[in-house]
Amino acid sequence: MGAIGAGTNAIDRGTQTAAAINAKTSQTGVTAVSNTSTGVVSLTAADGRNITVSTTTDGGTGTGLITTSSTGTAATQGAVAEGAFKINGVTFGAVAAGAANVTDQGTAVIGVINAKTAQTGVTATSVAGVITLATAASDGRGIEVTGTLTNTGLAVRSSSVSSNITLSTNGDKGIVIGGTTGAASTGQALNVG
Repeated sequence: MGAIGAGTNAIDRGTQTAAAINAKTSQTGVTAVSNTSTGVVSLTAADGRNITVSTTTDGGTGTGLITTSSTGTAATQGAVAEGAFKINGVTFGAVAAGAANVTDQGTAVIGVINAKTAQTGVTATSVAGVITLATAASDGRGIEVTGTLTNTGLAVRSSSVSSNITLSTNGDKGIVIGGTTGAASTGQALNVG
């Protein structure tokens, strides 16, 4: 994808991202449409092939191609104070001490996180106490985790609020969005295949 100028909001960024993708349609077979109210970008491949999008963190932040999940380490047993951590700016209640093992601690932590999914746009799952956060909202929110994370298994994470890209296909061929022009400004590396 080529260079993208500075956008003042998600709508501008969505419009610019769609234009950059559409400039490469003859090479990729992918077209993009940006919602003029929200900036959400939808990608389609006319022949139904799979669409593969790859980017670095810098490119993702600039284009809206952001990571929508985050996996921490295993939660450790112990209490988590009320208000100790936030996800997407939302403060969480306490997690009581006394979990029998890390699996139970993970279950307790995801319980308080999932109780506020409507506010954060994030869902949590736990396998053997290792917590994975994923975006549940389709409004372009990323995942930002802040605060004191002791006993949660979570890691501090910074993500930008940006436009969202919806991918869909029915085929078995992949498409990689990339290119030499503007690679540095988007944070992407050249993909020669």
